[in-house]
Amino acid sequence: MTVVGESAGGSSAQNLPVSPETKGLLAGAVIMSGGDGRSLLEPDASAAEKAAVAFGEAKGIAANDASALAKLRALPAEQVVDGLNLMHRGPTYAGPFADGRIAVNPIAAFESGRFNHVPVMVGATSADIGGPTGPMIAGARRVATTLTRAGVPVYAYRFSYVAESLNRFGAGHASDIPFFLDTQAIKYRENTTPSDNGMGTTISSYLVNFVKTGDPNGAALKRWYRYNPDKDEIMNFTTSGSASFEQDLQPNSNPPRR
Repeated sequence: MTVVGESAGGSSAQNLPVSPETKGLLAGAVIMSGGDGRSLLEPDASAAEKAAVAFGEAKGIAANDASALAKLRALPAEQVVDGLNLMHRGPTYAGPFADGRIAVNPIAAFESGRFNHVPVMVGATSADIGGPTGPMIAGARRVATTLTRAGVPVYAYRFSYVAESLNRFGAGHASDIPFFLDTQAIKYRENTTPSDNGMGTTISSYLVNFVKTGDPNGAALKRWYRYNPDKDEIMNFTTSGSASFEQDLQPNSNPPRR
């Protein structure tokens, strides 16, 4: 199977190929704004255990309480979530940790070559979290470079398109999802434009081809070449609605359409 994920899902799509448990199961991975593995994976269990104790104490459940497990399981879903989101995690949050069996540190695995060598599509949006040097854009470049040098077929991209009805600069985090899935008409309803639909048709065609074959290219599509760190050329889904394979001119390669 080919795994596809964005944001936290992109991190998961990045972590799955390095897990020993997925050997022989994966055909490819699509990492959409998933960072470079440095921010979402704890080094070991200690951080998760500390967060678990802090969570219980915040709910009035002591770590040495003999009935702590039963009390934790009895908490309603609203208290478990407790306002947690991407921008607000707090001291009781812990990400996945590297246990060496299910989850492995992706950076170490990529650099050592000990991972499933499957084709990868990786990129971010033009106004992603942290900007050009942040964890998404710069992170995607680091992943593309590391995997390419490990001999993996990598197709790197930047999603710069903004739905015409939004009238704003830069494609924000997660704004590429409706287009990758060709559901932009559901997202923007009566405000959807022919240009929006054209972008959805184009980028979703690349995705479907990649899922089917491990290569995004197909008839009537602009040729998307494998990533070469020396040339640093990526597929840019541009502000004008076209797909353009071009050099990534960081830090500001995506001028606004308006």
